[in-house]
Amino acid sequence: MHHRIKNLLSIVQGLVSVGRRRAEDVDDFADDLSSRITALGAAQQLVLGLPGEEQPGAALSEVIGAVLEPYRDDGQVTVAQCDAPVGARASTSLALLLHELATNAVKYGALSNPDGRLVVDISTMEANVTIAWRERGGSEDNGDRGFGTELMRAALHGLGGTIEQAWQDGERVVTICLARDQLTN
Repeated sequence: MHHRIKNLLSIVQGLVSVGRRRAEDVDDFADDLSSRITALGAAQQLVLGLPGEEQPGAALSEVIGAVLEPYRDDGQVTVAQCDAPVGARASTSLALLLHELATNAVKYGALSNPDGRLVVDISTMEANVTIAWRERGGSEDNGDRGFGTELMRAALHGLGGTIEQAWQDGERVVTICLARDQLTN
């Protein structure tokens, strides 16, 4: 537990340090940092459970759903079901990655438009899990620059995964490929 807490505090400290250099003003910095910490907390609670509970673990679609919960009220977001287990260490990196994608969707993509749609498809193969993040109704300028991009790269490094982004037939498609054994850590 000591090691886990130390890792989380290290992540938060890194978010503060890098975010401070890129923030335009204190309010933007505080809002961004707060939403990232909230996303981490939601994913961690799913995977680790509440104090006194047995460690429940979480399925991949549950973690994605927890991070996207603030955006699901109006029916713009659909998440496919997937029971691939997510481990405690992977949940932190995964939550940060998904939160950055959601932030970009709100600022530039499908969730910036009341008619936009975000569909998250998940497919599994023997050794890999592929997440296809599809946004329809957003701008081609999806904010893939700066701190968010660095954070996504760091998160993917922690997951041993890859990411590809493309604009296809009016959709922003982000394909994330993760090794199952890294996801369960």
